[in-house]
Amino acid sequence: MTTIHCDALVVGTGIIGAACALALADHGLDVVATGEPAATLGTASSAAGAMLGVLGEVTTDDNPETGSLDDRALHLRHRAAQAWPDWAERIAEAADTPVPIHYGTTVIASAANPGDRANLRAITTAAEHLALPAHPTDPADIPYLAPAPGHETTTALWLPDEGHVDTTILLPALHTALTAHPRVRHLPHAVRHVRHTETRATGATLDDDTTVHCEHVVLAAGCATQALLDDIGRDRHGVVPRLLPGKGTSYVVDAPGHSLDHQVIRTPNREFACGLHLIGHADGTLYLGATNRIADTPGSQQQLPSGGELNLIDSAIHDLTTRLRTTPIRTTRCGMRPLSTDGHLLIGATRLAGLHLATGTYRNGILLAPAIADLLATELTTGAAPDDRTFSPTAPWRSLPPDVAAVIKRGIPHLVAFLLEPHGRMPYDRRTQLETALGNLFALAFTDDATAKELGERCMTILGSAHVPEVIPQAWYTLAEAR
Repeated sequence: MTTIHCDALVVGTGIIGAACALALADHGLDVVATGEPAATLGTASSAAGAMLGVLGEVTTDDNPETGSLDDRALHLRHRAAQAWPDWAERIAEAADTPVPIHYGTTVIASAANPGDRANLRAITTAAEHLALPAHPTDPADIPYLAPAPGHETTTALWLPDEGHVDTTILLPALHTALTAHPRVRHLPHAVRHVRHTETRATGATLDDDTTVHCEHVVLAAGCATQALLDDIGRDRHGVVPRLLPGKGTSYVVDAPGHSLDHQVIRTPNREFACGLHLIGHADGTLYLGATNRIADTPGSQQQLPSGGELNLIDSAIHDLTTRLRTTPIRTTRCGMRPLSTDGHLLIGATRLAGLHLATGTYRNGILLAPAIADLLATELTTGAAPDDRTFSPTAPWRSLPPDVAAVIKRGIPHLVAFLLEPHGRMPYDRRTQLETALGNLFALAFTDDATAKELGERCMTILGSAHVPEVIPQAWYTLAEAR
């Protein structure tokens, strides 16, 4: 049995783990990094479109109040985007290959999706808050945009500072930089369990029976981090939020001669996901993404759930460009994104001394990699907490119970859109009625809200007033009109 000694063990070599390992090594620590390379098919990194989206993720669901968790997350994304040029150059130099960042993203609002326009307004507000450019643009001037009738682009924003990278270039270069670093030893094995005493982490046992002894263990294995935490036990590590796997599927399609030259067309976030996005690459391909299915949602554990993929292609053809109807699919990509149950990052020390987390990045892992690595390296190498410990895994706010009413209010519009896939259209004002009725039903079933219970009593009175099913619409309209 092999035994290895080092200063820090980084579990996971996706983009977050690799970034953390490099940062720690650059600070003078001897690092062992374990796991499959980020470019391995099936990892979240390999499936990503790699948008460096500071603004593109902003929606009306976010709390814009200064100092709120959403505001802190926005500022961290901005900080990460500012770090990316130097970080890409550092990777390029170590790998002896260029890692270009391409800039220019257009966010569109489709006539077929009623939430798009409100989200564009939220993006504009966030841009003003960060003093970033966001320019209204004529849909007729957007390259490659050709939506179907009834799905016309009503408004659009040009975000010149919103960038993206090509993962087929970035990830192999990152792996080369990692393995070439004189202070990093990469082992392509999974961790079986983290070794620890009652009070501190001491290393790990790998699946080939290798034992690693170290002072610091960094869990940056995305969704796989949860199983390792479960093995340690919450009583020791003190981390309340859990990690949910969010599966994203995307396509690379052949489109020789396309006019989307290193640019992005995207919608705002939609239906529990990151919306539609189309990215043009120089080799004549287009990246089309992306679906999102959480945990035990039907199809989330299958390699290719047909319904979600059908919706992705159908929506892209209608909302982005009808040219995709005849475009051959070259490859399909699929990976699991780590989403914490409180919706925020998990960065930094746990209650178990020597055990640190770098996960919960969900759809922003590639963007946030240099910023998270910097925060973690500061904490490990100085022994002091970084300036911003907002997303500490054991922050007191993380132990608060969820606000179920708020979850229902935010989630129901997304649920309705999800139920109405692939086209999301209903006549008259029935979509609003459906959202209101479902919200009231969820509130009645899962909260102690007095107003909801009074509404339920009114519906019971209606249903108990006759023996014929014709009274059902009366109860429906009562649910659908009460806010």
